Amino acid sequence: MKIMIMLLMCTSLVYAQRDLTVSAKGTEQLHFVDVNGNTVIQEMEGAIDWLYHIAGTDDVLAVASTMNYLFQFNSDTGIQNFRLPVCDHPNAAVQARKSNTVWVACGMGHEIRAYYLPNFDLATPVGLAGEPLSLSLSSKHNKLVTHLAGQNKLAVIDVSQESLSFYLGMPGVIGSVFYGHDEEYLWVTLPELNQVRQLDANGYGTVNTWATGEHLVGAAVSPDGRWLALSHEGEGDVWIHDLNDQGDVQVLDAPHEMSWPVFSADSSQLFLGAIGDDALWVLTTGDFEFSTAKTVLHGPSVPGQAAYRDDPFLIFEDDFEGDL
Repeated sequence: MKIMIMLLMCTSLVYAQRDLTVSAKGTEQLHFVDVNGNTVIQEMEGAIDWLYHIAGTDDVLAVASTMNYLFQFNSDTGIQNFRLPVCDHPNAAVQARKSNTVWVACGMGHEIRAYYLPNFDLATPVGLAGEPLSLSLSSKHNKLVTHLAGQNKLAVIDVSQESLSFYLGMPGVIGSVFYGHDEEYLWVTLPELNQVRQLDANGYGTVNTWATGEHLVGAAVSPDGRWLALSHEGEGDVWIHDLNDQGDVQVLDAPHEMSWPVFSADSSQLFLGAIGDDALWVLTTGDFEFSTAKTVLHGPSVPGQAAYRDDPFLIFEDDFEGDL
C-alpha cells in the first residue's frame, strides 16, 4: 500500500508525535499530522469512517463500513501494521491497551465480535437487537457500550464475560454514547429531545440532563471533566456548558457550521472543523475565542464521532475531510 509524504510547513519530515489523524472523505486517505504541519498520507482501500486510538500506545485502529477489513497504523510513522478481514459492514472497532482482544461492531450481522490477536481467532459473537453504530470501552468497569441505529436503547456488554449484560432504555432515539475520560460517567446524546444525559457509569442512573439546542450533531466532554462542547447540523454556533455550574452555558457564534468537537489532552483547547471553509478551528477553553488553527485542502463536511487520546494527539472519526 502506497505511502505518500506531503510536507506542508517544513522541508524535511520529522517523525515527531502526531497531533491529528484525519480521514479525508472521498480521497480514501488517512493523514498523520505532527505539530510542525508535516503530514504522512496513507492510501486506503475505501473511505475510512471510524478511527480509534489505543490509549497508551502509538497505534490507531481504522475501519471502513464499505470494506470488510480492520486496519492498524502507527500514528508516528503512518505505517500500516496490519490489515485483517472482519465481519460485513464494520462500523467501529476498539481495543484496550495491553489487550489481545479487538472488538468490532458488525452492522450487517447486528452483533459485536471479539477477535483475538495475533491469529485473529473469533470468539462467540454477541447478538444484538439492531445495528451497532459505535463502541466505547471502559477498562475500569470492564464494560463495552454501543448504541443501535434508530433505537432508543443502548447495549451494555460485559467484557470479561464477552456477553450482553443488558439494554438500557432512553426516552428518545440515541445519537451517540461514550464514556468520559475518567470513566465515571456515561454520556448519551438524544438529538430529538435536544438533550445530553449524564449517567453514573456504575448504576446507570441519570446524574444530570444538559440542554443542547436543536439539530445536535457532536458532543465532547473535556478530559478534566469541566466542559461539555456541542455542535449542530446546519448551525453556525457551538454550545459550551460549564459542568461545574448547571446554569452556565455559552453559545458561541461560530463563523461556519462546525463538525464534531474534540478537546486537547490537557483540556486547554477545543478543536472543530469548519464545514465548507477548509479550516480546522481551535478555541482556548475559559475564554473560548475562535482562531483558525490550520488550513486544510478539503472542507470538512461530514460530522462524526471523535475519540480521545491521553496524550497530545487528537483523532477525528467519520469522514473529517482535509489535509493539514
